[in-house]
Amino acid sequence: MSSITAVPRPHVRARPTNRPAAAWSSRGVAGSLALLDPDLTEESALLHEVRRRGVEVQLYRDDMSALIHLGRDRPDVVLVSASTPADLGRLVTVLRREVGVPVLLAFADDDVARIGAAVTAGASPAVGRPYMVEEILTALRPYWSRSTRSTPPTRAGGLTLEPDRCEARFAGSALDFSLVEFRLVASLAERVDHVVDRRALARAFWPDAADPDGALVATIARVRRKLVAAGAGDAIRTVRGMGYRLESGRLQVSAA
Repeated sequence: MSSITAVPRPHVRARPTNRPAAAWSSRGVAGSLALLDPDLTEESALLHEVRRRGVEVQLYRDDMSALIHLGRDRPDVVLVSASTPADLGRLVTVLRREVGVPVLLAFADDDVARIGAAVTAGASPAVGRPYMVEEILTALRPYWSRSTRSTPPTRAGGLTLEPDRCEARFAGSALDFSLVEFRLVASLAERVDHVVDRRALARAFWPDAADPDGALVATIARVRRKLVAAGAGDAIRTVRGMGYRLESGRLQVSAA
């Protein structure tokens, strides 16, 4: 990108009410997101899944069209992919100064060398590439209204999950779950003692992965090892041909 010019900010029009977005807002997730990524299309499974969760998403594939439109229709958050062929530092500076919204960065390991200027300009490197839906939703949480209600803990036997802090405990001891591991366990715990469809889980967590089912199986295996190490036993059961079930009876804390 040769140059970035400031974009005038006309009157901001009100967005129509979005009931799913309002539902997500009560859980601390932003209602509207502008995503700048030249590698995505409107047919992307990622966009479909994030929208299904109630977040309004507008995709831009180049920086100039994003700046022109964002000056008119300000979202709650802008997520910029490090793959964008632009001067990321100047782009973030203009977004923050002229649009006046928080800017998040999506980056892969090989992007680290080129995002320094963007971070210095005020962007937060909060999302990894390839994308995971749950990671995006979690990254949006701090930028939503501070008046939103906290999400109550989820409990299954001796397992307690704190969604707002992404913390898990069994019998009072902390479990060292990664973000995606925590979200996966939380999805199972929401329907404890019931089977959760494996295809739905794979689609929700890894919509654009080359092998979403393989990623799901690997994550389930890691979670099982951590639960066993914590004394919770083999609480996640595989239901062949269907999915996985978190069994509360296997999550009981022994008297000893």
